[in-house]
Amino acid sequence: MKKTLGIIAILATIALIGITPITGVAQAAEGKDVFKAKCQMCHGAAGAGNETIAKAFGLKPERLDLTKKSLQARSDTELIATVKSGKGNMPAFNDKLGDTDIKAVIQFIRSLAK
Repeated sequence: MKKTLGIIAILATIALIGITPITGVAQAAEGKDVFKAKCQMCHGAAGAGNETIAKAFGLKPERLDLTKKSLQARSDTELIATVKSGKGNMPAFNDKLGDTDIKAVIQFIRSLAK
């Protein structure tokens, strides 16, 4: 009985370790579509910021850069709050995107890290 429980525990651990990265990759792929539709206009295709939009708002392009270390260092909770509520010139997306889409776009943003 103990041997069986040990084997089950080991298999469960292996399954969780194996599934987690795949889930993150799949979620990032879904987030790419959301990013393209809702974020790319200001943040650019590579997430480094759209210089034209930045200038229109009187900002330096790096203010729109999602690849920079300081933004990537923020927690998922902080990034989700920013997407939901907006910040500065960034509009709130709480009424435009569901929680699943917001989490997916955050995973995609994580994949843009320099």
